[in-house]
Amino acid sequence: MLVVRERRHLHAAAAETAVREMTRGAAGLDDLLGILVGDLPFDDAEVREVTIGAEGHAIALLEGPNDTSVEAWIDRATATPVRLVARDGEGVELLTAEYGAFSATDAGDLLPEEVTLHLPALPLTATVRYRKWEVLEAVGAEVFQPEVPEDFSTTSLEQFLLDISTRVNGPDERP
Repeated sequence: MLVVRERRHLHAAAAETAVREMTRGAAGLDDLLGILVGDLPFDDAEVREVTIGAEGHAIALLEGPNDTSVEAWIDRATATPVRLVARDGEGVELLTAEYGAFSATDAGDLLPEEVTLHLPALPLTATVRYRKWEVLEAVGAEVFQPEVPEDFSTTSLEQFLLDISTRVNGPDERP
């Protein structure tokens, strides 16, 4: 990943492992990417219960791996996520996602305009606001392995996230 503003190249040789450790196995990299595009993650999770909440949203309780669970608030009219919370067996939050409005692409797919993701283990909260969605027919390999400009420094993704956490929360709040 390239962070142009900071002239940094972030690399994560073991990104899947790092994400699984931060979420105690509740989520992997594919799950996080799914969250960012409004796709309900945790494909293999078993649905334990579905109820209707006070705001009229369907609330699905999913059984995750390693004694984790996920509550997914779903808008019943659009079948889009409103909120996700992954917890460990003691009820400690491992990951949360809050969604803003969804808008339709030219093909009719509903995609989020805004997603706020919170990973308490870092601690990090990031809000992603999308200006425009464009569905590509095909994506080349260069998208996943960009050439790094010579004047960019290279940092591990984990170190970058810890640096951000330290800047925002101070040195005493690092995990």
